Amino acid sequence: MDMPVDAWCQAALDRHSRRTLDEKAIAPPVFEELEAVCSAGGWGSLVWGRATRILIVRELRTNIFKGIVGAYGRIEGAPSCLLFVGDRAVPHMSELLGYAGEAVLLEATRLGLATCWVGGFFKRERAVELVSLGPSEEIVAVSPLGYPADRQTFSEKLMKTLAGAHKRRELEVLAPGVTGDGWPEWAQEAVSLARVAPSAVNRQPWRFRFEDGALIVALDDVKDTYHIPKRLDCGISMLHAEVGARAHGAPGTWEFLDGVDVARYTV
Repeated sequence: MDMPVDAWCQAALDRHSRRTLDEKAIAPPVFEELEAVCSAGGWGSLVWGRATRILIVRELRTNIFKGIVGAYGRIEGAPSCLLFVGDRAVPHMSELLGYAGEAVLLEATRLGLATCWVGGFFKRERAVELVSLGPSEEIVAVSPLGYPADRQTFSEKLMKTLAGAHKRRELEVLAPGVTGDGWPEWAQEAVSLARVAPSAVNRQPWRFRFEDGALIVALDDVKDTYHIPKRLDCGISMLHAEVGARAHGAPGTWEFLDGVDVARYTV
């Protein structure tokens, strides 16, 4: 499959995390379209092989979600779910899982489905019953999957307010100098779309710079928070950045880096 750049660019702008879903079952043809993205094995220059698996549970018969404080933050009404499985033995698993997982979530948005990255507050002991895991695999995150409910519950509205779900850091904070002459338009567009990427508790841990003709994504600092790797969030932002770059006519390749730097995108 080719990356559906225009559709995913719009989906990135349209998508919002939803914790309240309609219990109506998803139509089989919709599942089939989403399965094609789950099983793609790679987009653009990234191939993840056994680093990550993304599985659809079509009929969610057990509640794998839990509230953050009591019932607050709880997922409600999800008829299906996604399981994001990562192999700890594979280098850069977190980045690859974030990149691949966000591709699936953008495709779900294109198909009219609601999703929400859930990395910390789910019942792992129940989730592992839904999949057979290899010796070095783990369920890193999950997502509800279904049609969005007509209305948000008070709990969902409260969670969005507490997390500042719609607030984004200024572009100059995320990418110092991005509005200057040293940045080509494709890199500016890439960072603009990365800016709206989701992250744990909306922490937005990615920072960008343009260096030697390439776009570098880096961590704000190396300390992880909320028991969720920041590199997973950066993988999500990498997918957004690539979609933005490709939408501006700049297909490129990713190269993983070490330390505070995460990856380099070269056109």
